[in-house]
Amino acid sequence: MKLSRPLQVAIALSFCLHLGAQTRRTPQVGPFGAIPPTRTAVKISSELQKQLPARAVPLVVRQTHLTREGETFIFYEVLDNRGLFPEAGTVVFAREDKVIRKLEIGEGCNYIDDASFAFSRGQGVALALMCSGDGSSIDFFLLGAVQDSYQVTLHKETDEGRMRIREGSAPELEIWSAREDLDGRESCTWCPHRYQLDRYVWRDSKFVKVGSSVTKESLNPASVIQEVLKVFAAPKS
Repeated sequence: MKLSRPLQVAIALSFCLHLGAQTRRTPQVGPFGAIPPTRTAVKISSELQKQLPARAVPLVVRQTHLTREGETFIFYEVLDNRGLFPEAGTVVFAREDKVIRKLEIGEGCNYIDDASFAFSRGQGVALALMCSGDGSSIDFFLLGAVQDSYQVTLHKETDEGRMRIREGSAPELEIWSAREDLDGRESCTWCPHRYQLDRYVWRDSKFVKVGSSVTKESLNPASVIQEVLKVFAAPKS
């Protein structure tokens, strides 16, 4: 559900009063919905910082091997003039302190979590972003290199969702999304729901959907998003 910016401001102020100054390591659900973890900037080199916008706040820095040469993966948010809300999220890939590729993702979204995962071609990176004022819309972005070209290999929007990644020569994904339409009664956004699980596998240089199912029992979305992104290591041979 998309909310107007004034309403987002009101929600943010209400959450501040509700949660106080405590540091949040996972999304927290309160009387007005969910808010993302506390934003914590990370340091990058001055040379790289000069190549980012003036209001850019780097939140993720990883040394990765999406290509054979390797690269530095950076995700940053550009905040509004008040420093309260992200106007845009951007991924940059850098090598030797020089930005070599930029991908704009998640306009107006808040960072939640990130992870890297291994497969036969090297590595991939996953990002989870919160993309609505009440925190119910959670988007997942998978990034990798296809023929040495950095790109978003999968983008999925979910309702109070989460993602599971199983490493391997052909990684497998499980993307969860709430099905409020199956409640069969008067419901609400953060009430318990049954969840749809969509399964994907890496095939022919892309993630392909191979199956889908729905949970028999309703789950509490507040519990589901506490572990929004998880990677399972490949079984040892």
